[in-house]
Amino acid sequence: MAPSLRSRCVSSSSGSTGRSFGAFSGSTVWAVPTTSRYPRLQKKLRDAVLDTPVAADATIRAAAHSGAGLAEPLSGYVEKLRRHAYRVQDSDIETLCAAGYSEDEIFEVTIAAALGAGDARLRVGLSALNEALR
Repeated sequence: MAPSLRSRCVSSSSGSTGRSFGAFSGSTVWAVPTTSRYPRLQKKLRDAVLDTPVAADATIRAAAHSGAGLAEPLSGYVEKLRRHAYRVQDSDIETLCAAGYSEDEIFEVTIAAALGAGDARLRVGLSALNEALR
């Protein structure tokens, strides 16, 4: 059985993090942690994707992760991947291959961009949830 939202939230009685959940009364205030519950695993994943020596340069992978600082055609591909991954087509990959990127480099940039997009969405989602709890 999955833990309830209440059990995953952090309790604070200071009132500085927002108001209490609907049915919960009293001076207890609930806030969702904005940090990962699995920081060690998250760090291992980031290190494997961004810092491990592989085909794509580490600066390109870091730029793909952040979504900024890439030259065309990579910037267009990463932007499409981060915003609308379902729209990526074979022709996008063929364009990158024609520009001189290997399939391994394209794969590694894809993974870095997907990880960065996921990290960004997680931060935004947790922040929005905390705002709603205030």
